[in-house]
Amino acid sequence: MVPLFAPAGTPRDLVQKLNAAIADALRQPDVMAKMRLQGLEPYGNSPEEFAAWIEGQARLWARVIRDSGVKPE
Repeated sequence: MVPLFAPAGTPRDLVQKLNAAIADALRQPDVMAKMRLQGLEPYGNSPEEFAAWIEGQARLWARVIRDSGVKPE
């Protein structure tokens, strides 16, 4: 996955417009082929699904770091 981010506070209508344009690009066979040639497996989801994934990743890696016993210097 290659995540795409927008700055915090980006207006919701602009986020939706960007999401729709990216989803449209990912439906183009030539775009998918070029991305796959670079070793990417692109897929699209909604801004809400992406936010939930980011939150889950933050929880996962916070737990991994905590459980590893690593301490900051």
